[in-house]
Amino acid sequence: SLNQGAFTRLSNFWGPLLLGIGHNSAFIVIEAQIQYIMDTLHRMQHENITRIDVKLDQQHRYNLKIQQELQSTVWNTGGCTSYYLDQNGRNSVGFPWHTLKMRSLLSRWDSNAYIINTKINTATNTNGN
Repeated sequence: SLNQGAFTRLSNFWGPLLLGIGHNSAFIVIEAQIQYIMDTLHRMQHENITRIDVKLDQQHRYNLKIQQELQSTVWNTGGCTSYYLDQNGRNSVGFPWHTLKMRSLLSRWDSNAYIINTKINTATNTNGN
């Protein structure tokens, strides 16, 4: 979970939806996140982008998909109680897929997921938010 809508300049490593991967190395995810951020900064520099914000509808759709996929995982089924589930039964810790999927999701910067401001045009690519 690198960027989060409504939190300008917030990028976090190894945060929510990434902690429940005890069967893999954290380094796979962290390296993919660092590469994604570096690619983003490079793109921002070369395209005169001054600001990016996650589109809230994109974030919402992604989080819904995560929650749907988590429903069939060991973290959410079997009647177990754990720190993965909050008091409402929502899992905000687990990532339902293999870390290679995370690497794939972070392999290319998706400009359609962001509101992009440039030096030339103050608000571009805002459809869907």
